[in-house]
Amino acid sequence: MQQSWVDRNLSKLIVIPLIVIFAGASIWLTWDTYSFENASRTAEGEVIELIPNKRRSVTYSPLIRFKTAEGKVIEFEGLHRSNPPIYDIGERVQVRYLPGDPESARTASWEWLMPSILWGITIAITAGAMLMGAFKRTEPFEIHHHL
Repeated sequence: MQQSWVDRNLSKLIVIPLIVIFAGASIWLTWDTYSFENASRTAEGEVIELIPNKRRSVTYSPLIRFKTAEGKVIEFEGLHRSNPPIYDIGERVQVRYLPGDPESARTASWEWLMPSILWGITIAITAGAMLMGAFKRTEPFEIHHHL
């Protein structure tokens, strides 16, 4: 019994869109992080509070205060949540912010974490698909000679 085209190509129909989605997200997030890093200024901030976030379990995100080059005091909640907390109250941290939008601040130490994770997932899916043979030809390759 011969397999249908879908049965022969099911792995490709699943894996290729996954690779495209993860590669696209990786490229976008890498570009966003790179652009932000190049357009931003750095400042030293201080963790002034640990904010508990209660979803499934309690995690903590830092509330960070810093002063811009113009002297404006800004407070923002860091994006990275963890338990135990990554930072301690009173800890000094490097901050990046856009001069025209200082409320867009981010901690400088973790900014490449998500792009790295996404690239790792993309590479793992691609390597796994190659090792499992998802990209091998399902039909013989024929060469036709025309005179």
